[in-house]
Amino acid sequence: MKIDPEYQKLVLQIKQDGEKYADQQMQTVYGQQKSSLNELHKYLGLLYVKNAVNGLLNVTSVQKRAALADVDEQILSAEKSIGSAETQAVSGILKHNYSDMYYKAAYVYDYQNLCAHSGRRQKGQRTEI
Repeated sequence: MKIDPEYQKLVLQIKQDGEKYADQQMQTVYGQQKSSLNELHKYLGLLYVKNAVNGLLNVTSVQKRAALADVDEQILSAEKSIGSAETQAVSGILKHNYSDMYYKAAYVYDYQNLCAHSGRRQKGQRTEI
């Protein structure tokens, strides 16, 4: 059974529309990720500027533990906020795309079947699917 190329094109377009929507919705998450990374880079740069002597970090073990604990805390905080935002974004994308793609695919399928069974030929379409 040969599949109508027009039908394939429409189904592919539905998939691409879903991917485009997902990319657009994820832009806010990507922005938060970039912002968090920049903040961490800024903190590490300031830490280095404050404690560098002749190009090497000169910190005591107590200072090192405190700095590492602070870095860990900043990473965990960013991870939680970004993780929450990403979970919300992905949930919204899935809800939207599931119903949107379902109904678009059903419409295309019904339209193709209608054309195939009515005996009418539409421009660029065959009567067989």
